[in-house]
Amino acid sequence: MNDRRILIVDDHADDEGAKLREWKESANVAVRHPQDVTIEDLKAAHVVVVDFRLDDSWPERDWANCIALQPMNGIALLQVLKSHECDHESDLIRSPTAFVLRSGHLTDLTSGRLPDTRLHSIARQHGLEWVLEKTAENPRLANQLVQISSLADAVADLPEKWPTEDRDVATSLFRKWLKLPETTWQALAWQDIEDCHPPIHELEKHRDGMRLVRWMAHRILPYPCFLMNESRLAVRLKVTLDSLRRALANGLKDTLQFAEYTGALHDFFGGPCWWRSGLESVLWQLSDGRSFETLLVVGILNSECDNRLQPLDVDQPVLCLDDKLGWLPDPIDITQALRIQPDDWPVYAEQAWARLADAREHLHLATAVIAADRDKLCLSVGEDE
Repeated sequence: MNDRRILIVDDHADDEGAKLREWKESANVAVRHPQDVTIEDLKAAHVVVVDFRLDDSWPERDWANCIALQPMNGIALLQVLKSHECDHESDLIRSPTAFVLRSGHLTDLTSGRLPDTRLHSIARQHGLEWVLEKTAENPRLANQLVQISSLADAVADLPEKWPTEDRDVATSLFRKWLKLPETTWQALAWQDIEDCHPPIHELEKHRDGMRLVRWMAHRILPYPCFLMNESRLAVRLKVTLDSLRRALANGLKDTLQFAEYTGALHDFFGGPCWWRSGLESVLWQLSDGRSFETLLVVGILNSECDNRLQPLDVDQPVLCLDDKLGWLPDPIDITQALRIQPDDWPVYAEQAWARLADAREHLHLATAVIAADRDKLCLSVGEDE
C-alpha cells in the first residue's frame, strides 16, 4: 500500500465500503458519508471521489431550513468541497487535489442533442479531473482503481512550486513530470508536446498544476497526439492487436523500452504507451533508415519476439470513431473510411476517421465529414467498392 490517499464520498458509505473492499486492501482509501467529511479528510486526500446521486440517506441535509445548504447531487457537493481547497490562513489546505465524480447514470451528466458519454468529455464539461462509471463488477472496479491510483500519483508528483519568473525552470519541471528522457529524439518529442499547447504559462501556484493533469487526461491521452498506445502501434506496424500484445509479452517490450512513456498518467488507460518520436527513432535505427518499409520492420521485430507479430488483412489500416465518438476496436481500410472533424477534436491531434457506412447511417457523423470527403457520401454502396 502506498501513501497516495483516496477519499470516497457516498451517501451509502457502509454499502460502498463493503463493495470497494478490494480498493481498501490495495490502496489508502477512506469511505465517508457526506455528513462525516472533515477538513482533515480533504487535507489528506490526493483524489476525492464523490457519488453523483445523493438520494434519501442524508437527513441532516434534508432538515436544513436553507436550500443553499442542500446540495442535491454530487456535482453540487463537489463544488462545495472544492471551495474548501483553500483556507485564508495558509492559502493552501493540501493542494492540489483531483476531484472525480462517480455515477451509474452517465447520461444524466451529458447535455446536448446527442448524449456524449465519453468520460473525458463529461469530466471536461463539469470542470472535474475525471468521471467514473459506478459499477459493482470486480474487473471494472479493479481497472478504476488503477485509474484513480494513477491520478493520485500524477497529482502527488506535481512540483511544489512553479517559478513563473523563470519559464525555463518551469519547462524543466514540466519535462520532469512527463519524464521526457535525455535522448537523441528529445527535441522532436518536445516539439510534439509544444504543438499540443500545454498550459505551462498559466501555472502560478502549486494547485495550478491540476491544469496539466486535466490537459493530459482530457486533451492528450484520449486522442492520437505525441503518445502512441498499443492500438495505434499495431496500426503503425500493420499487425493485429492481439499479436502485438503477445509480442510485447515475449521480448518486444524490451526492444521498445527506450521509447516507452513512463511519465504522469502513463498507466491511466491500462496498457503501455510510447513516445511517438521515440518509436519512430527506434524503428529507424533497427531498420537502418528504412522504417516505413513495413514488411522489413515487422520482420526485424519478429526476430526479437519469436515471430509473434501477425500481419493485418488490411492494406491501409485506420482506426475509426463510432457514432458515439468512441474508438472502434478494429481498424478498417482507408478506402472504407471518411475524414471527420468532431466539434471537440483538438487541432493538434492526428486526423479523425469514421466508417463510411456509419457516416451514411448517422446524420451527426455525416455533418462532421470534412468537405474534401463529402462526395463519398453521395455514392451508392456499389460505386465505392
